[in-house]
Amino acid sequence: MRKIFYCIYICGLILFGCEKNENTIPECNVENPLEELDWLKEVKNSLTNCTCQISILQGNYREKTVFYIMNTDPVCNSVFHVVLWDCNGDVVKEYKPGQFDAYSKEVELIDNIYTCTD
Repeated sequence: MRKIFYCIYICGLILFGCEKNENTIPECNVENPLEELDWLKEVKNSLTNCTCQISILQGNYREKTVFYIMNTDPVCNSVFHVVLWDCNGDVVKEYKPGQFDAYSKEVELIDNIYTCTD
């Protein structure tokens, strides 16, 4: 009886002891896109002397992971313009001034992964 108990206990540890990393971006095959995607790392490094708060955001567009830069400073006025990139750094969609409503309907914000402030 004791052997059965230990066998069940070990199986339970194996089954419930493993957990999926929720931070992994499966289609990009990375956990930290700012460090593991070279093109995104370059974008991050290019954001210097930010007089307005500028953020790199991760979102979903048509069930795909996208990254984009946006002015997230409530004090700074700017013209709305967003370019969505996929995991490879290819442009997926561009939203120009006047297209904020379409952007709001089509893009789901997942996370603010970097903010530049000076």
